Amino acid sequence: MAVLTESDVRRLLKKEHLTEMIIAKGTIVTPSAKGFLTDRGINVIIEGSPKLHQEDTTTSEDELPVDEVTKVTEKDSQPVETYPLKKIRIQWSLFKLEVIKTQKALEKLEKENLKDDLQIVLKTIDDVLESLSQGNWVNTSYLSHVTETEEIEINFEMDESYLELSRLSLLCEDVCCETVTRFSNGFGVSLREDLVELETKLPLYIQSLMNK
Repeated sequence: MAVLTESDVRRLLKKEHLTEMIIAKGTIVTPSAKGFLTDRGINVIIEGSPKLHQEDTTTSEDELPVDEVTKVTEKDSQPVETYPLKKIRIQWSLFKLEVIKTQKALEKLEKENLKDDLQIVLKTIDDVLESLSQGNWVNTSYLSHVTETEEIEINFEMDESYLELSRLSLLCEDVCCETVTRFSNGFGVSLREDLVELETKLPLYIQSLMNK
């Protein structure tokens, strides 16, 4: 019995843009492949199904097994974004707004030396948003020099720039955790190693800016 994995789907999507897949009857789709297809609005149709001859090709969960892909049809419309994925994209966009607000606040505090560092944070956010749309992995190699810093106790006496960066770091941890959870299987194991690395590196990068 044929089995379709997430790796198989990713390999296919690198070659061309897909919105429908016609698969051999009896093909099994792994949970990660099923989630990947669902997130990108790709309909899966079983070969020989009456749905092949209907205009509406919506596929129910019971029909989602997968491997021997016999044909892929591209429609004019873009894939429909699922609600959970859309919610994650909105959270990252809101975080981007917070980074820009922090940039402006630090400029008023004459901390313009941090502007370029925060541009790296904004670039990373853009990379994540692109990843959520295209399915490619997020490159975090340029954050690899960041080492874990001591946990800072938040208090009233903190400098305003410290408060701004502490708030940003916590917001970053929150959205990273939400994203890793979204891309985890039923056992809580992450399906995206790049997002796990991001969850560790990006908040630490922001925290490291407090020492500049």
